[in-house]
Amino acid sequence: MSTDATVNVLNLAQVLQDAAARNLTLELHTYHGANRKLQVAKTRVLGLNDQHLIIAYPQSSGIGPTWDQDQPVEAFLQVNATFFTFKTQVRRVTCQVKLNEKKRIKGMLLARPTHWREGQRRETYRMSLASVEPIEVRLHNMLTLEPATCSLNTHRIIGRLVNASANSLGILLESTRLSDFRIGRSFATSFVLPNTEHELLLMAELRNVRRVRNDEALILGFLLILWPNALDFHKNQQPLARFLNNLQRQQIMKQS
Repeated sequence: MSTDATVNVLNLAQVLQDAAARNLTLELHTYHGANRKLQVAKTRVLGLNDQHLIIAYPQSSGIGPTWDQDQPVEAFLQVNATFFTFKTQVRRVTCQVKLNEKKRIKGMLLARPTHWREGQRRETYRMSLASVEPIEVRLHNMLTLEPATCSLNTHRIIGRLVNASANSLGILLESTRLSDFRIGRSFATSFVLPNTEHELLLMAELRNVRRVRNDEALILGFLLILWPNALDFHKNQQPLARFLNNLQRQQIMKQS
């Protein structure tokens, strides 16, 4: 994939087709009223043709956006460890989308985007945290990703943050059962960075599990995911990104 900030049109089509094949989540932001109030909805990518990006009809918690033809929309898409954002417009508010011979669902047509921005990738530098004071992490096994109903007071597991990038976490757990951790399961992670008091809350998907210390401990590799929406995710992620950037600068200065 292009390393330029703007993904070229061929790569854009490939990413959208892949998103449709995998039925990935797309988050939509739009603004309403004279005060330009932000409203957020989520949907699934269903298909792509020469003119349109085909999506399931957007859903939201509580009162969602009202949709109009030609309404401007900003969309956020996560593909593995890469975040993309692009601007488009509503071309048809409702349509019937054929999933298979027996099933049709309510959908929406967006204008096929031609340009978008590529955000942070997993390839951003992963930092070892061995040189800083221990960072305790609380893992909460999430049964649902719905912000209004998920609880952080159940299934709590305590670990230690041992490495991190802007988009991923490596967490060490002592004396725990491997069966408690299935690849693809979502966990809420909460922790306080050194020299701060604010607790960060980030949702993450378990991507890999590695046994260490003669099988007496586990290191879990997590990919951060957009939750509960793109704006809140980036707001919660930024302190971690700044902390890692500062740590990297300190290590470079020591080596010079």
